[in-house]
Amino acid sequence: MIDIEDISTSCKAHGPTCNQKMRGLCRNDCYGSKTSFEVDIAIVGAGVIGCSIARELSKYRHLNILLLEKESDVSQGASKANSGIIHGGYDAKHGTKKSQLSRRGNKMFEKLDE
Repeated sequence: MIDIEDISTSCKAHGPTCNQKMRGLCRNDCYGSKTSFEVDIAIVGAGVIGCSIARELSKYRHLNILLLEKESDVSQGASKANSGIIHGGYDAKHGTKKSQLSRRGNKMFEKLDE
């Protein structure tokens, strides 16, 4: 697996301190000739969901996981622009699928610390 720090400092055109790459401005030049490598799973988007999936899958050490993001940092898209509120399910009608899933989801918050 290629570490994010390795990618951000692998600019072949401008050297390891390429600030063009860090700002997302240096695209094709940074990598020189295309490097190919095999991955088992490619995750498109490094927002909250993409990063969460990558984190969970990283527990399986035998998998080569690639997390792709078009921006220069994680959570720069919809994850950054949301209201930041976690829905607690307080207004879900009793007996509905939404209320069942909200109750189940609320119990899962404790596991996020693990």
